[in-house]
Amino acid sequence: MAETPDLDALARQYLDLWQEQLSALGAEGEMAESIAKSIELMNVLAAAFANMAESAAVKARDNDHDEGRPGNSAEASRTAPVGPALKHSDPVVDQLTKRIAQLEKRIAKLEPASKKRRK
Repeated sequence: MAETPDLDALARQYLDLWQEQLSALGAEGEMAESIAKSIELMNVLAAAFANMAESAAVKARDNDHDEGRPGNSAEASRTAPVGPALKHSDPVVDQLTKRIAQLEKRIAKLEPASKKRRK
């Protein structure tokens, strides 16, 4: 029967290897810049996701409070679309943000038509 590996030693070895790899990548100028841009984009997307989740929670809470009250339509209780999460200086992120805004507008136009077809 084979010996059970020392999981702590394996974890340390794994982390040491990753640290060496990241240090080597960071030493390369272009790679370090690409990694920094990727991390910035991830932060922007994470902030946008957090804003959407918060808006959804507020909407759900408002819907729970508004149920059964006269004059409260689903359309009236909708929250406003999430605005830009962070300011940044990367043209690629700017382009992605604009594209997402365009897609949100297209989806908003399609939603009423989709609801009518389901009825």
